[in-house]
Order: sequence, then C-alpha cells, then structure tokens
Amino acid sequence: MTDTQHRPSWVIEQTLDASRFPCCGNANPFPFKCANCVHPMVLCCECDTLYTELPDVSATTVPEWNEWRCSKCDAKFSPDFFDSAEHRMTFDDWSRGGLDTFLAVPPLSDLYSMLIASTNQLADYLARNMQSTAKRHAYSVSNLASAIADCHPNAGDARRSSYLHSQSDTRKVALNAALEQTDPIVRAYAILGVSDSLTTQKPNYGEQ
Repeated sequence: MTDTQHRPSWVIEQTLDASRFPCCGNANPFPFKCANCVHPMVLCCECDTLYTELPDVSATTVPEWNEWRCSKCDAKFSPDFFDSAEHRMTFDDWSRGGLDTFLAVPPLSDLYSMLIASTNQLADYLARNMQSTAKRHAYSVSNLASAIADCHPNAGDARRSSYLHSQSDTRKVALNAALEQTDPIVRAYAILGVSDSLTTQKPNYGEQ
C-alpha cells in the first residue's frame, strides 16, 4: 500500500474540519469543485449554505436547487454533482486553492470504522426489507465508501461480486453471503454491493 492509499482518493466530508464552517452550528460540509474551472466550493448539507469563495467563509449563498451554477465561471453543475466524479476535489486541487487549513484528515482506521458501522446498519435495513430506508442510507455512505475503496485491495471486487450475486440470486441469499465475509472491510463493501441492487441503474465500479 502506497502513502497516497492511506487517505481517501479525494476530499470528502469526513476529511474537513466542520468547525471552520460557521453557518448553522451543526455543519455537514460537502466539498466539491466546478467541473469547468476547478473552483472549490463547500455545501453545508444541514442548512443548504453554499460557501462560494473559500477560504473566505463569509461569502455564502443559499442557491436554488434547480439552478446550481459556479460562482466564478457561471457554468451549470451537472444534476448529479453530489456523486459525479467530475465534481470531486483531489487533495492537490484543494491545496492549490490554499485550503489545507480546512482539512482534518482522520486516520484511515477511523474512516474504516465509520464505514463498518454504517454498513452494519445498512445490513439491518436490508435484512428487514426496508428498501427505501436502505437506499437512503446507502446513498449517504456511498461517497465515503467510494473515496476509500482504493485503500483496500479487495474492496471493489467485493462490492461488484456482491452486486452480481444479488442479481443472479435473491437479495436475502446475497446478503447472507456478504455477512459471512470474515474481513470486516470486505464485508462492508459486500453489503454495499447488495444495496446497489436496489437501484434501477447498473452501478459503475470503474476499472478495478
């Protein structure tokens, strides 16, 4: 494992110091960039405050949800910018914006602990056939899971294999197989693979 694999592949909520964003006292900061000009921004998912001119946290707006545009170049964001690869900020992008003081990157072990706890909850929803709740929960943890997938050699394969299993057999059988994985990280990604089967669109697992 190389040094770069000891942290997420891009800047995510869990790598930011939420206390630096004074919008609502319970900031849930989602970092992203303009795909056109690489301008960095942060959206507080708790109160919808958009920080448009970082590192100046006094420059904010509350945008219209159907009209997301870059404050620098006025390019329109893609509708799925929350999980679109073109809007992800690499750590190099973030540093070039002079924003390293906003980072508080936890150890990889802590990120894995967050992922494992979240997917254990997801497994419970799946076992109880709470499909809508499972889909919402899976969406909330997906960015973290995708950002640290490259840190574990079997994460991508586990998620893909579990998704395919759920397509060829019942979701219950696929979930039981996922829960039998002895490596807790592999188990976490296998559980996510089962939840991927709840969507109508085939997941893109990259080139792994």
